[in-house]
Amino acid sequence: MNVSFQGFGEGIATFEASGEINPGVPVRMEKNGVVAACANGEVPCGISIRARDGFVSVLLKGYARVKCGSSVLIGRQNIVADVSGKIKKADTGLPVLVVDVEDNSCGLIL
Repeated sequence: MNVSFQGFGEGIATFEASGEINPGVPVRMEKNGVVAACANGEVPCGISIRARDGFVSVLLKGYARVKCGSSVLIGRQNIVADVSGKIKKADTGLPVLVVDVEDNSCGLIL
């Protein structure tokens, strides 16, 4: 891709982490101020971008590069988490704009 969307309209918040959360995975609210990695079919509130010492930075809006399943296509769509920590297209879920898909990963704008 010849353009970059990195940094576009970023909105990042830091939460306590429930368990180990790796960067780049969809996360959900678990309880007040605490996020957890999404399970299969759950609607994410954002994408984890950094984790350290029991806390995780979550991208709530802006551009993220994430692993995705084959159902994710270019364009506006709803996403949910899949069984392996990737995202997949869904009838209902978090609305995003997918700007590129390549090698089992995609760039999306929340």
